[in-house]
Amino acid sequence: MNTKKIAIIVGVVIALLLAGYVIYSAVTKQPGSENQGEQNAEIDTQIDLESVDLTTVNIPVQPDADVRIFIHGDFGPMLVNKSGMTLYFNSEDGNMESNCSGECAAEYVPFSSEGLTIGSYISKTALAVFTRSDGSPQASFNGKPLYTFSGDVSAGDVNGVTEDGIWFIARPQQQ
Repeated sequence: MNTKKIAIIVGVVIALLLAGYVIYSAVTKQPGSENQGEQNAEIDTQIDLESVDLTTVNIPVQPDADVRIFIHGDFGPMLVNKSGMTLYFNSEDGNMESNCSGECAAEYVPFSSEGLTIGSYISKTALAVFTRSDGSPQASFNGKPLYTFSGDVSAGDVNGVTEDGIWFIARPQQQ
């Protein structure tokens, strides 16, 4: 084989290696790169929680998040606050509107937190804060007001669920 053919083959091999490296680098961004946060945000919003068996998924614990997903051994995936306390919905509430006040709000405490940080696998647009009729802030998930229950004393308690279906566990796949 003459040297011209060898040079061409070596050049093609080098070009293919460089192209492969560029593609590999683009696909496997390392943590700390300038686009990592954008990539994570896209991943978080693309996960369809209804199609995933969350009881078998190891969801990263984010103790600093005000709202995160917890997998309860008996009840499956649920939304909890920073302390691990179960968050609840009231079926009688409207969109960004609470119908729980007075004695009700003393028992089912409207959930709110400054900054409202969220954990993994929760869409950034799902959580919002609205102003209650008494002027206080309350967090909502997909427009439904969130509450904690005063009868829950430990993380993972679900004593606030009612048999009449008015109070139920806030779940990440609620629409």
